Amino acid sequence: MYEYAKGHDPTRLVHYEGDRKAETTDMSSYMYLELDNLEKKALAEGDNFTKPIILCEYAMALGNGPGAMQEYQERFYKFRRLQGGFVWEFSNLGLWMEDKGYFAYGGDFDDFPNDGTFTMDGLVNSAHTGGRGLVEMKKVVEPVKMTVDRGDILLHNLHDFHMLQGLSLNITVFTFNGRKDKTVFQCTIPCPLIQPMETATVTLPLFPTIPEDVLQCWITISLQLDDATAWAGKGHEIAWCQHLLSHRDWLGTPIMINNQPQVRESKAFYEIQCPNMFIRFDQIYGRMAEWKLHNRLVFTSAPTLAAWRPPTENDMKREAAIWSEHFLGNLQWRIISVLLQPAAANSVKITVVAYIGAVIRDWGFNASIEYTVYGDGTVEISYFLQPRGHYPKHLPRLGIDMTLPSHFSAVDWFGCGPEESYADKRNSQKVGLYSRTPDTLHTEYEFPQENGNRAGTRWLQVTDTHGNGFSVTRVNESGHKGDEFDFTAQHYTASDIEAARHPTDLKRRDEVFLRLDAAHAGLGTERCGPATLEKYRVLCKNTRFTFSFEPVSQED
Repeated sequence: MYEYAKGHDPTRLVHYEGDRKAETTDMSSYMYLELDNLEKKALAEGDNFTKPIILCEYAMALGNGPGAMQEYQERFYKFRRLQGGFVWEFSNLGLWMEDKGYFAYGGDFDDFPNDGTFTMDGLVNSAHTGGRGLVEMKKVVEPVKMTVDRGDILLHNLHDFHMLQGLSLNITVFTFNGRKDKTVFQCTIPCPLIQPMETATVTLPLFPTIPEDVLQCWITISLQLDDATAWAGKGHEIAWCQHLLSHRDWLGTPIMINNQPQVRESKAFYEIQCPNMFIRFDQIYGRMAEWKLHNRLVFTSAPTLAAWRPPTENDMKREAAIWSEHFLGNLQWRIISVLLQPAAANSVKITVVAYIGAVIRDWGFNASIEYTVYGDGTVEISYFLQPRGHYPKHLPRLGIDMTLPSHFSAVDWFGCGPEESYADKRNSQKVGLYSRTPDTLHTEYEFPQENGNRAGTRWLQVTDTHGNGFSVTRVNESGHKGDEFDFTAQHYTASDIEAARHPTDLKRRDEVFLRLDAAHAGLGTERCGPATLEKYRVLCKNTRFTFSFEPVSQED
């Protein structure tokens, strides 16, 4: 066939992935190579290689994914022999069932055998609306890379033949003070003409001096079309970058001089009272039994350690079975001791020592949990964990689960957004201050699975319609706030999502299920490709983390 093709049209390139040695093809072709193996093959013949390498499939876009596209793209740029690849694939291939109200896949037609959801592996949805994978890919393969170096913007034109022209740089400088953001400077300047594969430097315009009291100051630079084209409108964003211009330490909880928490003790409970805050702590179960702010309940299910997430389709090939075998979704507590004692000035501390173990499995965590309550109503929950026994090497996540009453309807955060993001799928989301509801934090996939996570969060606020509620920050070992964490807030439990086969199976609950994660695993492409990269995994190891909950009122 090769000889026939070349004899009839010698201008055509011949590709066949099955010819691993490229004896009769014009390129070396592979599917789903691991990054290390890809790099090894890229260097095998030095820079005098005979044939280029193309990934005829990579970055499988099944469900919530793909992860680690940035790492592949970096190697495509780095090694001349790597000519890129083809993401599998463009679109989900579900068939609309009018009477059911969902896009159907294998098995929905009483068909056997079938490939199940294996046709739902596209960057866009079955209706050809853009999925989260497409947004991530757009950022990863943007044709211009920009960075900020001191007072300059560096622009690198990655086109092989196209000169940059007809573009403008939209520049925004904004600050964040711990609760609000503020745009302090904005302008638009022309982008210079840049030849293919060349780099140009643009001097940043002068902007006002940043006040010392702001926690973070960011600059966002967006490269946009000056005029409409046949394929996009005026102002369409071609590429963007962000840079942290300045930041300062975010101090921990202030000591309230004249505000000592009031404590009452009985045989089974500790009761802690502060202005506009009340906690009843259960000594038997070693956790909060009741928590009120402004006389309204904060939770219907107390904050507790959690390591489970609904599996993604990439998890289902291997990791989900391991996590299930270790009963990560059913960790139970054995309380060893509960101790109330004074802490720093104007605060009290409850220390719980416990063994948190998997049901009928020989592994768990030796745990020490500290609840520190300050006079202003701030509560810090600290976990110190040491795994023991035959524990899993990796976890899907590690953090806190809690269930909130339905009146918590507003969610604001400073971090990556506005859409979902994960450790290895966050390039497309800009750092900023965003507002959503638990309904709109949910990402609907045609096959329901883990979704809606927001990575890189520095500050989170959950409030009711009256503006009352609480904010969340992560506190490091030095006592400073502002360390990154992940969160979700939805009207579905992990079990709801895991049991559903179609979006119509999900029944909205009134409560809000809040997840705060000190660590959350990436997505990878393991269903048909490499597993999640090690740097994006959550190791089961000695761990400590602290979350701070600060009361928020309408007057704040």
